[in-house]
Amino acid sequence: MEFIQLNWITQSVGLTQLKQINLTVILEVAS
Repeated sequence: MEFIQLNWITQSVGLTQLKQINLTVILEVAS
């Protein structure tokens, strides 16, 4: 159970970082 929870947290953090990177790229391309 703890492993699944840890895996879910890792995926959530990874997705958040990915979104931030995508936003940064979009802003750089737009400017």
